[in-house]
Amino acid sequence: MQRGTRFSSCGARSGKRTRQGGFLALEAVMALAIACIALTTTVQICSQIRAIQQAEAYRADNALASYMLKQTKEPTVIVHDHRYHLTKDGDLYDEKTKQICQLK
Repeated sequence: MQRGTRFSSCGARSGKRTRQGGFLALEAVMALAIACIALTTTVQICSQIRAIQQAEAYRADNALASYMLKQTKEPTVIVHDHRYHLTKDGDLYDEKTKQICQLK
């Protein structure tokens, strides 16, 4: 071993330790950025899937209410806390959201 040469705990010289430490810090920052992007993308995908599922469930409830009202000739029907009735034009009206439901 040469005299006057200082070694760090990882076995590298102090000059190389600084460059290596900078590279490790940069690598850690890049890994954190990639992890944040992956987490954000996952959350966005999950929220969009939930919104699509809720919209499809609402459309299915509308179709069920329309079918029930047309088959049974009842004035109103309740499906999942939504009260539906047929308007004079034959459209389906949701009293909870106060909207005319579009059926295909």
